Amino acid sequence: MKNLAGCLLVLLGIPVAGVILYLLAFVVYFLFNIILYFLPLLVVVAIVLALPWLAYQFYKGLNS
Repeated sequence: MKNLAGCLLVLLGIPVAGVILYLLAFVVYFLFNIILYFLPLLVVVAIVLALPWLAYQFYKGLNS
């Protein structure tokens, strides 16, 4: 009986593990796509935010 329970657990556990891994892969893929989609936007935002600082550094360099 103990062996049968173990066998059932394995038979149920393999598909469950497969589903969990599939969902995990899907979530990772989804997040990866979101990051890739927003990456150019983030780069543009970073450049725009850095411009005043760069301009200040340039201005400071010219005046020294």
